[in-house]
Amino acid sequence: MEKRFEISLKTPSDGAHSSHMEEGILRALIIEKLTSHKETVFHLAADKYQSDAFEVLLDEAMKLNQQHLLRQRDRHGNTALHIAVSNQLIWVVKLLLPEPNRETGGRGFMIQVNAKNSKGETALDLYYQIPDRGLASPEIGHLLREAGGREGNFRHQKQSFPNLRSAKNDLLVVLAIFIGLAFTITCSLPTFFPKEHFVATQEVFQYKDVAPQHLPLVFYIMSIITVVFATSMGFLLVLLCSFPCGSLLLLTGDATSIVYALYTYYIVPKFSIRIATHYISSFYLMWILAVGLFFCLFFCRALTNLVWKCLSVLFYDFAKWLKMTLDSNVPSPSKKKLPYLRKLSGVQTGGIASTSTAASNN
Repeated sequence: MEKRFEISLKTPSDGAHSSHMEEGILRALIIEKLTSHKETVFHLAADKYQSDAFEVLLDEAMKLNQQHLLRQRDRHGNTALHIAVSNQLIWVVKLLLPEPNRETGGRGFMIQVNAKNSKGETALDLYYQIPDRGLASPEIGHLLREAGGREGNFRHQKQSFPNLRSAKNDLLVVLAIFIGLAFTITCSLPTFFPKEHFVATQEVFQYKDVAPQHLPLVFYIMSIITVVFATSMGFLLVLLCSFPCGSLLLLTGDATSIVYALYTYYIVPKFSIRIATHYISSFYLMWILAVGLFFCLFFCRALTNLVWKCLSVLFYDFAKWLKMTLDSNVPSPSKKKLPYLRKLSGVQTGGIASTSTAASNN
């Protein structure tokens, strides 16, 4: 079978021509073929550290005028240059980047040096992410920068990610402490206060009695604790959404909030506030006061920041005006020396004049 195949290729000219055409078609199909991850043969060669195979494939692509495949991106948005830089394949990088007067015979051609992948990383970003840079890495970085490579926004964002992650972890710990403290104090209130504070008296107060603290003291304490608990739980639930099992954590947080609400409903002093013809129970009044306290604290915080900014601007303007006033009142060194220079010039002029008069008399 092998002999027949060789003879059929060599003897008839038409058969040889057709076989060359078929071979070219097969090469084109192989080079243009993409994997299920949208990888080209150049991605695969660079990923498997096959620099020689990459060079052969590059020659075939140039013969078939298929250089555009080098700009093909895989499912992660990486080009062949991204893969080559990540694997520190300096020869592949030299083949891809345009560099005149080099040993590759000028086969390199311009590609998108600053192309970004799905994470916003350029090839230069991936170069900076190499943990253990070998001897070839400095030359790769030099080639990328010489070809006009720039850093994307990813590197600056990545530098801030550890700080944000650390701050997020610290905030989670603080919020958990606040929630646990609020829950513990609420559960301990019946122990510290006399039992008559929690008896269901069903007493009716006027709405004017809320502000002057005519209501039971434990009611105001529970309102403040509810502000701390509700605020901390709200921020905690927002932060928990970003976790992998965020839905389960949200369910746990909701269950904790429900338990807290039921427990406060059980121990809150039972009374009502009458507003015109409507009555508000102590439980709902506690949550209304908690929401009101939260917005008051938020407004005070915003007002404090605004006043502080205004005072900072006024202080800066006053310091600038004071500096300009002091600088204008202090004479400059040139003004101090001016009378002395005038006197000195007068003496010199007088001396020259007397010398000229004496010379004319002689």
